[in-house]
Amino acid sequence: NAVVRAPIDGRVIERAGEIGRAVADVTANGGTTIAVIADDTRIRLVAEIDENDVAQLRPGLRALVTLDALPDEKLEGTVRKVSSAGAIEANVASFTIDVELPEDERLRVGMSADARVVIRAHSAVLSVPNSALVRRERETLVRVPDVGGGSAYRLAPVQTGHSDGFRTIVSDGL
Repeated sequence: NAVVRAPIDGRVIERAGEIGRAVADVTANGGTTIAVIADDTRIRLVAEIDENDVAQLRPGLRALVTLDALPDEKLEGTVRKVSSAGAIEANVASFTIDVELPEDERLRVGMSADARVVIRAHSAVLSVPNSALVRRERETLVRVPDVGGGSAYRLAPVQTGHSDGFRTIVSDGL
């Protein structure tokens, strides 16, 4: 015989209690959960980051987010928080980041998503796949396919710049 009011505005995303069921208050045994409420006016993504990448992240960086429900769209979010402690599972440490997403009525609590955080942005540069690079002593070479086609190539010396682990910028030589 009571009215229960939530301390925040939001949407009920899980109902744990039934009408007419007895509940305990917080002072007795920690209380009874009757509903879970989400503030869906500001959706955020909680993403897991490998320990090798976390040192480069900081609040304020752009994050390009792809949702499984919207695979052809990229939403632009902002990193709001980077966890200071990691979780270790199978001898691999991972950290979490919070990414604030733009207001979009299609977003729902619990959706699956992937995020790519933009650490650096380069425009009007030449980049090559890392698999095309050959390192010999103090020299970096790139495999350049022969004009005739096929699997033949020549090696050209280059000066390299930033690499994201998949592609490397060629600053001089091609």
